Amino acid sequence: MGPGMSRNIPIGKIVDFAAGRLSREESLVLLEMIEHDRQASQDLELIASLMDVVEKDGEELFEGEILDHPRVLSRLRSFASNLLQRLRAHPVLSGAAAFAVVFAAVMLMLPMSSPYGSIASVRDFDFGASVRGVELEEFAVAFELYRQGRFDESARQFERYLRAFPRSEMSEYAHYAAGAAYLQWSEWRLGSVYIGYDRGRVQEGMKHLDEVVQTSRNLRLLEDVHWLRMKGYLMISDPQAALEESDTIVRMGRNRREAAEEMIRVLHSLQQSR
Repeated sequence: MGPGMSRNIPIGKIVDFAAGRLSREESLVLLEMIEHDRQASQDLELIASLMDVVEKDGEELFEGEILDHPRVLSRLRSFASNLLQRLRAHPVLSGAAAFAVVFAAVMLMLPMSSPYGSIASVRDFDFGASVRGVELEEFAVAFELYRQGRFDESARQFERYLRAFPRSEMSEYAHYAAGAAYLQWSEWRLGSVYIGYDRGRVQEGMKHLDEVVQTSRNLRLLEDVHWLRMKGYLMISDPQAALEESDTIVRMGRNRREAAEEMIRVLHSLQQSR
């Protein structure tokens, strides 16, 4: 144990205190101990800074409850312990180096970035044209949530409609829109170059899109659905399936044909370069 290192307060306790997971009585006792332990006070400062970064950059990923997520807390305790030991061993670490270490911690807590990055993104996708004329109140609410970027609420609103009216003539549109919302919801970004997709949300979106492929005869709708499926396969790193969806769009010979042909060229080029 290095000089000045806190002997009485486990790192896990400090993490729980910073995350607000201790009772009021436990917090008061621990706070008094920290105030009389300079090393523990410095540890708390660093952990609080780390949590602030995690909270800001990971909030969307864990639906606003990142510090209550068991996986994050477990990794944070382990990482904080290792980080503090390293910093104590090298007290001359600069602020820039410390920030780099914190940034690395955030990377460990987030899913892997997608090798297809922005070409898998559906951020510029607008499904409004395919559902023009739909005036159902439930759809209007869900569309507005989608436009506001509240994709999780939008997807769930469409799913509520499907549960209430499973045999409705509008069910194919509800599946389509729910699929688009899930794919939008799956995307997260750290800066402008680090892009990832939540696999579970992508798979939920693909289930909805599969329903449309199996039941719909609306070619305009199906073209959009195959485009979204192509993007979804890229999100989960399945370029072969993405190519098959692109080929389907080309054979349909409609509005997205040229974009699909360009995507095929891009994917073939990526495959040849690897």
